[in-house]
Amino acid sequence: MQPVYTHQSFLKRFLIGQDRQLTVSELTHLLQKFEHEINDTYNMSVDDLIVNTIYQSDSPFTIDTAEMISLEVFPRKVNDIAYEFLLQTGKPQSLDRIIKHITKKTKAQQEQVLRQLYLDKDVRFVQIEGNDRWILTEWEICNDHLYQILLERNITETNLTHIYQLISTQIQRKDEPRRVWMPEQDTRFEVSDNGKVILVLQKHEEVTNMELNNTTNIEQHNIFEKVITHLEQATELLKQRNNQMSDEVVQYFNANNLDAIHLLMEEKQANQDFQQDLMNMFEKWKK
Repeated sequence: MQPVYTHQSFLKRFLIGQDRQLTVSELTHLLQKFEHEINDTYNMSVDDLIVNTIYQSDSPFTIDTAEMISLEVFPRKVNDIAYEFLLQTGKPQSLDRIIKHITKKTKAQQEQVLRQLYLDKDVRFVQIEGNDRWILTEWEICNDHLYQILLERNITETNLTHIYQLISTQIQRKDEPRRVWMPEQDTRFEVSDNGKVILVLQKHEEVTNMELNNTTNIEQHNIFEKVITHLEQATELLKQRNNQMSDEVVQYFNANNLDAIHLLMEEKQANQDFQQDLMNMFEKWKK
């Protein structure tokens, strides 16, 4: 299934997607529409999700006396550098990679950068459950879309180069948020160290894929039958032409046209060779 955002990251994205600021009660009311999905995903109610996220001390959200929720953006230099780093690389990055980049950029010590960096409290950064890498809140995960494309094309094994090519040509659209693929927490994808990517089909999709393969096999079988039929017809045409040439040889002999007879003999030999090649091909593919 599609990777799941952490509680905090889910609410960051949800609140950013609203056209105005919300109060806690308004947020609760809106999320009630997704009570079933939230319970299935996070194994908790909407109320528990809000309490366990918004009211935590390390929460990126602030709540005023009117219970209006605000989102924080840390205007610190290290956070801005981290944002630019993800924006430039266009792919998820671990905290270690981010800190190393900031250290190289600012010449500061890693311990100092770590103390100043607040990705979890900055609304611009989000994470996936079970994954320590950070992505930008504005990005969209494209696992579902990619999986569907591979299914439709009956591709169950490919490589990373092909995957990223599909994302850039078939999924990513100009002037739209960045699409990122995160296979680590998605059981539908298996990625090996050598770059091989295997699609792990779900049970109902295995049946569909089997039916598709059967249909393809039937189509291929029909095509082979048509080709064999055409080979038989071509062989018959060559036989007819050879018979005609026998009569033409007699006519040219009576007319004492030796040059024409010579040309007919060359044509007859070529036809016989071609006919034998067709017969060999016919016998091979007819089996």
